Amino acid sequence: MEVQGVDVKSILEAKTTMDRLDEIAPGSSVVNTDQIAIALGKTGKGGPQTVRNQISKKQFPLHAKLRKNGAHWILSKVVFAAWIDGEDDAAPAVIPPPKRGPGRPRKSVEQWLAALDDSWASLLSEGRQQLDDDSGILEGSGRLEAKKM
Repeated sequence: MEVQGVDVKSILEAKTTMDRLDEIAPGSSVVNTDQIAIALGKTGKGGPQTVRNQISKKQFPLHAKLRKNGAHWILSKVVFAAWIDGEDDAAPAVIPPPKRGPGRPRKSVEQWLAALDDSWASLLSEGRQQLDDDSGILEGSGRLEAKKM
C-alpha cells in the first residue's frame, strides 16, 4: 500500500536503532566494543581495535558513559541508541588531542647552513689574524720533543 508515493509497509517494517542493537547483542542490556564497532559500521579487520583505541585515548564521543567490566568496556544500549538517533545532547563531542607547547624554535636548513658558513668564516679569519700577528707560529724548532709518560 502506497500513500503519496511512500510504501507504508516498508515504513512499518523499518527497524528502530534499538531493534538493530538487539540483533547485534541479543538478550543483553549493554554492548561491548566489538558490538559498538559493528553498530557504527566498522566491520573491517581493525574496526573493533579502532573503537578501543578511541576509548583509550578518550576520543570516543561517549567516553564518559562507558564502564569497565573486567577487561572490557561496555555501554548501555539505551544510551548508545539515543546517541545514534541524535537524542543525547549530553554526549560530549570528540575530544581533540592536546596541543603541543611551543617547544624550541626550528630553523630552516638554509638558515642553519648560513649560520654554519658564518661560523666557519669567522674561525678562518681569526686563524689568519693569529698567523699575521705571530709569525713565530709557523717557525718550529725542527725537532720533536720527547713526551714523558
